Amino acid sequence: MIDHRESMLTVIFAILLCVISQCSIANAITYDRFCQHYPPLSQYQSEPHS
Repeated sequence: MIDHRESMLTVIFAILLCVISQCSIANAITYDRFCQHYPPLSQYQSEPHS
């Protein structure tokens, strides 16, 4: 039989995982839009500056 506290921890962990993945996806989308609006900035980041 599964302990009640164990099941609660599992549920909380699953919710946290969902929230974190949603946040990272949102951050990636905003970063893509930001790079589209400011192309020189993304070029500066991708190219090694000597």
